[in-house]
Amino acid sequence: MTTANIINYILIRFRDHGLDLLKSTALAVGIFVVFLIIIKNVVNRVKQRIQENSLQEDIYSKKIANLA
Repeated sequence: MTTANIINYILIRFRDHGLDLLKSTALAVGIFVVFLIIIKNVVNRVKQRIQENSLQEDIYSKKIANLA
């Protein structure tokens, strides 16, 4: 789904509940922005953990190489 489709879907749902166009558009865009921020934070956290794990693997591989 594209950004426009997501916002349009949320907009239609708010209008079904009787909100006027301006309020429903503002709510739809606001909810979409909140979801984008949450997704961005989750992706950054996952990237950081992957980097930390790869650094730990490098440390362990160096220790094993030194033992051999």
